[in-house]
Amino acid sequence: MATITSDLREPTVVASVEAASAAVLVADAEGRVLAANRLACGLLGRGHVELIGLDMSDVGLAPLALSRVRAEADERGVTFGAGQLRDRNGRVVPVRCQVTRIDSDDGPVYLWVAHPRRSARRPAGRDPARRRSACELRLTERELEIVQLIADGLGNQDIARELSVSVETVKTHVRRMLGKLQARGRAHAVAIAWRRDLVD
Repeated sequence: MATITSDLREPTVVASVEAASAAVLVADAEGRVLAANRLACGLLGRGHVELIGLDMSDVGLAPLALSRVRAEADERGVTFGAGQLRDRNGRVVPVRCQVTRIDSDDGPVYLWVAHPRRSARRPAGRDPARRRSACELRLTERELEIVQLIADGLGNQDIARELSVSVETVKTHVRRMLGKLQARGRAHAVAIAWRRDLVD
């Protein structure tokens, strides 16, 4: 588990959050936003001053999901998942998140690193080159989704939650996808899919 002994308002901490190449929010144990970078502000359509002090539920995270994510981060130090944020106008922003618990002098804080989900950027079914490549490999749309989610760092349980299916269904899709790609494992499948431009 990461530990910081400095104040989150110190210039070096603020600079690190701002320099991140993804949307970053830092929240306390109650879910109040303590820091946000410009990419998070852009993603949520809110100014920095407006974000500070908001509750994470104000940006679209359901209280139940928020408590589940915090519990997983408390247990493992870091957790991955997918969800939805909401911008200032109520527009849904699908994201994949990595949430890291950091122990500070004032208690735990949670570092939320959010990446817009591929479905919001480039749907596989609408990209001609991706569709052609998938057809050559005989991958179904669901198998394409699965390999993208694996590439995003999600495990079987997270994928099952994301797609609202059982873990056994996910395992079946993974097994079929590995066979079609002739991959030795998940990492090899992602490497093959990346070379074929099947994943972002």
